[in-house]
Amino acid sequence: MFRLFSKKIVVISCILFINGCGSHLLIHTMKHGDQTRHRLAGDTTLINPKNIIDMSLSLDVERVRDDKNQATYYLQLSYIDNNYIYIQKGKSLILSLDQSEKLVFKGEGSKNYRKQMDCGEKKKVIERAGYEITPEKIHKISLAQEVEVEIKGRDTTLFRKFSPTTLKKYQEFIKQYYKP
Repeated sequence: MFRLFSKKIVVISCILFINGCGSHLLIHTMKHGDQTRHRLAGDTTLINPKNIIDMSLSLDVERVRDDKNQATYYLQLSYIDNNYIYIQKGKSLILSLDQSEKLVFKGEGSKNYRKQMDCGEKKKVIERAGYEITPEKIHKISLAQEVEVEIKGRDTTLFRKFSPTTLKKYQEFIKQYYKP
């Protein structure tokens, strides 16, 4: 009887812990010279076409503020998997909001950030690509009910969408870090 009760307590505690962590807004703050960076990070993962969370892709949002209080915003795409996709230069990130409006982002691709990681017997690769975004576009993303993501690689295009948790975190980030 006591063992069964203990197992239930452990399971309930794990569920509460996971749900609590999933909804918490994690902001990395970095100061470098005259700039302060606030990056939404942690569980900004995307969902694949089978509605399964894809841990290999995340899309963070970041605000960079200078000493004159001017802010610039960026999207930071991170990809970790077994093989490179070679995120392309140019219009390689497209977000579709509620299947009605498309936001197209230009960037330098992942050419400046491609690395191999040694994970024991398995090798993994990581690619990162950054895209400047206006505060108005971040605000549009936060108002959407559904955000579909298209990422253009050299030989492949990946299609994903925001998880409900990621969308909620974007909404919270906008409330806290965007002042029109």
